[in-house]
Amino acid sequence: MPVVAAIADSSDSRIVEEAEKLATAFDRELHVVHVISMGTTDADIGGVSDDSSDRLREIAKERTKAATEGVSDDPIHVGLVDSNPSQRVISYASEVDAEYIVIGGRKRSPTGKAIFGSAAQSILLNANRPVLSIFSN
Repeated sequence: MPVVAAIADSSDSRIVEEAEKLATAFDRELHVVHVISMGTTDADIGGVSDDSSDRLREIAKERTKAATEGVSDDPIHVGLVDSNPSQRVISYASEVDAEYIVIGGRKRSPTGKAIFGSAAQSILLNANRPVLSIFSN
């Protein structure tokens, strides 16, 4: 039963740090997951077309590696591609029977959440296992 750290980008090292603390405390594997949306444009990922899902998975995996610099244990890096990233994180956590999901987010007003939505909010509301949320401004 691993701990899954779901990162939005390679700068989410705080999420990884907190997930590592959980994994260490409970003697669990750490899986660091990044999901690239199938709707990602070439400009977002540096010239890779949407139909190159293998390359998108590799880019996602590279982002997890960048976010784990300085992590003492060697986590499992997972790059995924899906049109619904939050649902894919939840399904991945189910596939590996994760004990916890660790996510991040930014504080938003209720109006901002209603207009823009939130992958973190979706995971919090729909996950069938404990979720630790690390929020920043």
